[in-house]
Amino acid sequence: MNVDLALPLLAALIAGGSAAVMLALNWNEQANRAGALLMGSVAWWASCEVMWRQAADASSALLWHQLAAPGIVFLGAHAVWFLSALGEPKLPRLTRCVPALYVLNGLFLGAAWSGPLMLAEMKPTRFGWSLVPGPLLAVWYLQLVIVVALALGEWVRVSMGSRDPKGAYAKQVSIGAGLAATAAGISDVLLPSLGVDLPRVGSLLVSLVGVAVLFVLTRVGFSRLNAAGLSHRIVRLLPDGVALVRPSGRIHVANPSMAQILGCEPEAVEGRSISEVLDLPIQDAAVEYRAQECELRQDIGFSVPVSVSTTRIPGVGGRDGGLLLIVRDEREVAALRRRLATTERLAVVGQLAGGIAHEINNPLAFVRANLQHLERECRHLVEKAGASGDAIGEVAADFEDVFADSLEGIERAIRIVRDVRTFADAGGDVHGPLDLREIIDQALAVTSMGLPPQVDLQGPNRADDGLEVVGSSQRLKQLFANLLLNAVHAVGESGSIRIEARRAGTKIYVEVIDDGCGMPREEHARIFEPFFTTRQAEGGTGLGLAVCHEIVRSHGGSIEAKSLPGSGTRVAVTLPVATSQDRG
Repeated sequence: MNVDLALPLLAALIAGGSAAVMLALNWNEQANRAGALLMGSVAWWASCEVMWRQAADASSALLWHQLAAPGIVFLGAHAVWFLSALGEPKLPRLTRCVPALYVLNGLFLGAAWSGPLMLAEMKPTRFGWSLVPGPLLAVWYLQLVIVVALALGEWVRVSMGSRDPKGAYAKQVSIGAGLAATAAGISDVLLPSLGVDLPRVGSLLVSLVGVAVLFVLTRVGFSRLNAAGLSHRIVRLLPDGVALVRPSGRIHVANPSMAQILGCEPEAVEGRSISEVLDLPIQDAAVEYRAQECELRQDIGFSVPVSVSTTRIPGVGGRDGGLLLIVRDEREVAALRRRLATTERLAVVGQLAGGIAHEINNPLAFVRANLQHLERECRHLVEKAGASGDAIGEVAADFEDVFADSLEGIERAIRIVRDVRTFADAGGDVHGPLDLREIIDQALAVTSMGLPPQVDLQGPNRADDGLEVVGSSQRLKQLFANLLLNAVHAVGESGSIRIEARRAGTKIYVEVIDDGCGMPREEHARIFEPFFTTRQAEGGTGLGLAVCHEIVRSHGGSIEAKSLPGSGTRVAVTLPVATSQDRG
């Protein structure tokens, strides 16, 4: 076979193969059907070109050219339909133009079949029979170039404007299509009109452009042409672990997220037995799970809370085809649940504590007043008995110690009640814009009084600015005073305490850091619980950090603590920055 026949034959094979691939990728998608029709037309054109090039006479060659006309004349309409289907519903103007273009091209087809206006005659050349164009052929080609150029321009505009993933490549596709159409027009229309005797490569160029467009749209970005490829990319991007499990219970294929959840390399996932990592009997064909919570055992030895969903895959002849397994990492959800449970528990305790504190506050005040009165009377009795030398003065002196101890106990009970009422208070104080540096300075001033000389207390950097929050001045002072006093108790007679404050975006971060005794890891989960204390010997009430937690929560912030025995403690408070509306 000579080169003259090889070129159109190659074009027919390429275009026909492209049409078949588009249909195989997704027959139900309109864009695939339109693209297959476009490439099928090119294949028909190229196949007829093979026949007319080796025809025995001019009339046979012209007949084959007329048979090829439907594949050539409708290329513009097919191209516009294909582009409108790719961008539908974002390209309504193109969609509305498609019927009119088919009608217009139908008129050109009628001219090609009815006389020499489109296809004048065939003449022999050294490359086989070549067409002598009629006057309407140039008009048809001009409308083809204009229509395709406008369609490509509209596709590029919409793709770029809507941030379509294909938009970054729309320009390159359009430029390539434009160059190929120009070269095809020069080869098959202009040069024959001028009588230039050169090989015709129009069908081959158009078929190659179709292959390039197909490759770009199915391999780059998210394409409607390749549903399977699109689904594959979506599955790879999912944060949930997705795996196909064989009937034997071993993983056949999985996405990268499954490897991350398992804590192993992606290449180590395939072939794993799913029963080794999950404590659910997912191989039971009669059971399908929907967001079933369980534990997953990672390769590194940790157990991870996950939720599992499964779907059975039917096999050939009703046999078991395995299952689709979806595993969702629930570590963040579990952490949120713990925080929510703590918050709810604190809210309930706060309501209960508020009622109890209100009920016992008055009796305590009454008992304290009576004890103070008895103490004063006992003191007067001692003074009178001492002046008269009466022995009752010695007994009264003993009572003074009893009253002093009783009053100390009452005062401690009153402090506990006051702390309980503060904890139960939801923040009824007046809130307003505050400079957090001033609040911290006042808390530092209170804490520094009576501080052991070997304790180094450092405040935040004065260069920090923008530390404005909306809140209660009194409650925020109590917050930082409590945190600093806890740090003082942790460092004892000597040590370092540092408070840092900074702004990052819409949040203000304040950290109280000490190098004191620290605390065991098992106590971290309970330090914000009411009445939990690590200072029973020093008379701690266990309400300090619980009150801090409630104050921070009522201000829309969060509080966390990190500590290790012998390595000190770091308590981090996060508060929202005051907005311009808050200041106004």
